[in-house]
Amino acid sequence: MNIIIEVVGIVIIVLGIAYLLRPPIMKWLMEFFKKGPRIYIAGLLRFVLGVVFLLAATKCRKQTIIGVLGVLFLLGGLLIFILGTKRTRPIIEWWQSKPTWVLQILALVTAAFGALIVYAA
Repeated sequence: MNIIIEVVGIVIIVLGIAYLLRPPIMKWLMEFFKKGPRIYIAGLLRFVLGVVFLLAATKCRKQTIIGVLGVLFLLGGLLIFILGTKRTRPIIEWWQSKPTWVLQILALVTAAFGALIVYAA
């Protein structure tokens, strides 16, 4: 089960690096999720990841870290469904309005987050 967690961490690292090197990818992704009910795809993905992390936590090296991340993923997914598209769209637009260097810092944080997941798995 921890292999799944490691793969998720590696995917997040790769996404972070891609966002760092090509910030327009991040803006495109934000634009994609901003349209219609697509944000619910992200909410469902976060919810599923939360469940997977919680189920896998006991088999990981750093159980507490994976457990806490599982809870955060779960809450993040639920929050998207609770807020709905009308409230999440302005948040996405706010991030889209940020300069490239801010998105690159966010990309570094994303890659570091992935590295934490790989470490804890």
